[in-house]
Amino acid sequence: MSLTDKFHKFSVYVYPRQAYWRKIENSKWKVDSKLGAFLGMHLKDRLIENHYDKFDESGIPLRIVAGSKVYNYTTICSYALANWEMYLESGEHDFTKPLWATLNYLKKNNIPTDYGGIVFPGLGSLSAMNQGEALSVIARCYELSKDRELIEFAKKVIEAFKVPVALNGVLGKFNTSQSIYWYEEMAIMPGKHILNGMCYALVGLYEIDKVAPEITEANRLFKDGVQYLKQALPMFDQGNWSVYWVDDKPPHYIASMMYHNLHIVQLDYLFSITGEQILKEYSDLFTKYQQSLLNRLSAGIKLIAGKLKS
Repeated sequence: MSLTDKFHKFSVYVYPRQAYWRKIENSKWKVDSKLGAFLGMHLKDRLIENHYDKFDESGIPLRIVAGSKVYNYTTICSYALANWEMYLESGEHDFTKPLWATLNYLKKNNIPTDYGGIVFPGLGSLSAMNQGEALSVIARCYELSKDRELIEFAKKVIEAFKVPVALNGVLGKFNTSQSIYWYEEMAIMPGKHILNGMCYALVGLYEIDKVAPEITEANRLFKDGVQYLKQALPMFDQGNWSVYWVDDKPPHYIASMMYHNLHIVQLDYLFSITGEQILKEYSDLFTKYQQSLLNRLSAGIKLIAGKLKS
C-alpha cells in the first residue's frame, strides 16, 4: 500500500465521509422476497465501486493475495449477495446468475467432516462466517427454486455450529468465568472472538430458517447465538470505540473505522429481526462513539500502534 493510500485510510478518522456500509432506507423492491437484501444494507455499492474486478472463467470472483489469485468464500458469497440486491431492485433475472454460480462452487468446494457436516475453511482455520454466508446464498437459491436437495445441503452446513472448535467445528468459548459460547470466524485455540463474523453467522442461520423452517436446528442455533451475543457484547465495548476481536490472550484488537461502522449496521439489523433491546443500545452507543472526533482519532492511533506491534 502506498503512502497516499495509507494517508487516505487514516483521513477518514479526521474527516468522516459517507459510511462504508450503508443501511437500506425505504426500499421499493420489484421482487417479492421473504429475505430482502442481505443484512438490510447496501452491498450493491461494492459492485458500483468495482470492488469485484477479477474473475475466473465461471464468473467466480477472485482475490489477489501476495500477488497470487485465490478463491475466498467471503468474497464469492458477498458478490452473489450484492447481485441479489440488484435483482430485488430491478427484477432482472440475470442478477441471479452469480447466486447459482456460487451455489455450484460451494457444492464442489467443501470439506466433509467426520460428524456428517461440511465446512468451508477460511485462511488457516474453519470459519462460522463462511458457514453463515454460504447459508445466506443457499437460502436465496432455495427461495427461488424450492429444490429440496438444498435443504439437505443446508443441514450439512449447519452441523459445524453444533461442534466445538477442538472437534473440527466452529463453536468456540470465551476464556472467562462466564463460559460464553461463540460462533467463531476464526475457529482456532486460543480464541480470537470476532464480532462481525459472529453477526454474519447469525444472519445465515436466521435466513435459512426463514425460508426453510423445517430445519429446526437453524432456529435453535440462531436463538442460542443471539443469547451468546447479548452476553458478550460488553466485552466489545472499550468505552469510546468497539473491539474487532476479543482475544483469549489480551490485548484485544480495536476495530478499524470500516469494521466499527459494520458493527453498527449489523447490530441494528439483528435488533430489527429479534427485538432484543440490548442490540439496539450497543448499535446506538457505537454510533455515538463514531460521531466524536476525539474518539475517532484515538481509535485510529490505537489501530496503527497495534499493527506496528504485530
